[in-house]
Amino acid sequence: MYVAGFEGNNARLWKNGIVQNITDRKKGAKAYSVFVSDKDVYVTGDKRNKQGNYVAALWKNGIAQNLTDKDAVAFSIFILGEDVYVAGFERNTQEKYVATLWKNGIAQSLTDGNYNTMAFSIFVSGENVYVAGYEHDRATAVLWKNGIVQNLTDGKKEARATCVFVSGEDVYVAGHCEYR
Repeated sequence: MYVAGFEGNNARLWKNGIVQNITDRKKGAKAYSVFVSDKDVYVTGDKRNKQGNYVAALWKNGIAQNLTDKDAVAFSIFILGEDVYVAGFERNTQEKYVATLWKNGIAQSLTDGNYNTMAFSIFVSGENVYVAGYEHDRATAVLWKNGIVQNLTDGKKEARATCVFVSGEDVYVAGHCEYR
């Protein structure tokens, strides 16, 4: 069993209850998701770059790769064959968080960047890529299927979709709602 997380400024991975530090405590990092494919262990999160900014990161077998040089977080990962899919967000030049999908390290914005959005979970089934998240400015939980957004809530309550899972033709999304 694998669990990704963090304690203080240190990204960590637990394998069968035994902790492994992914980073040293000096720079700061957080781990949010783990995916094991064959003998490779992938972890996503964020870490400080040389400029001191937090950037989205992907660790493969403990070796870090920055997914961007922008303020960003990678929340979820899914591996299918040779393809590595990561969901999270990047901050754009207008200081908005933009839900982002990285496929094999190449970023694709899921919105136009005019309002704050985040992507929290990803699942790939066949040719379909599902990303769960939210549009903060509209308080709406959303699901992107192949880059096309579906509103899951009406914005009357603050809502976030934080997890997506697919089984056959059934798509399951979990999250939370709060009264405004």
